[in-house]
Amino acid sequence: MKLFGNRRRAAHTKKSALSRGTRTALIAAVIVLAVAGSAFAAWKLLVKPVERPALSEPEPEPPAEEEAPEPSVIHVTPQELEPEQQPEEDVPTEQPKALRDGVYNILICGTDGDGYRTDTIIVAHLDANTHTVALLSIPRDTPVATGGGGLMKINSVYAGGGADGMERLASRLHSLLGFPVDGYVLVDLEAFKKTVDLVGGVDFDVPQDMDYEDASQDLYI
Repeated sequence: MKLFGNRRRAAHTKKSALSRGTRTALIAAVIVLAVAGSAFAAWKLLVKPVERPALSEPEPEPPAEEEAPEPSVIHVTPQELEPEQQPEEDVPTEQPKALRDGVYNILICGTDGDGYRTDTIIVAHLDANTHTVALLSIPRDTPVATGGGGLMKINSVYAGGGADGMERLASRLHSLLGFPVDGYVLVDLEAFKKTVDLVGGVDFDVPQDMDYEDASQDLYI
């Protein structure tokens, strides 16, 4: 009885010893964990972790501004453009009277006493179609060009030149008036007197007695 009783007691004592060791180990483990946790918490709170610099990507360079090309200058020489050739329309033009059939311009000149100058110059416009006559008197002192840059009186163009003088005077009148002369008549003083007598003469009634002499013009009244 005593033996069996000792066995049971010994077994119970061993069990209690294991339980106490286990508790001690567990308590030690808990304490270690608590200390480790506290240390870790303190480290998190007190110690600032080292910040690693972020790897920054290089900023892209702004695109280089392209230089605008200088505008090219084109020099254009203006040229006259010829108008399109169009068929000319036949426009009826009225022919001047001096060039019509049946119309004539006759130069009538009367010389002075010596027959050198044409003091009387008349252009007679004869229209045989309408049977009309128009007379244009040219003053004898009308200035005309001499051809050498000077001026002269138109009554000196004839210069006693006969037919050549009349052709020369007709040419100057053409330039002056703008229309041609178809013919001419030259009359001196003697011929003029005879012509007047042929048509019956001219009577003058002068109630006063006149006495006038001009030998240079062979004029005696």
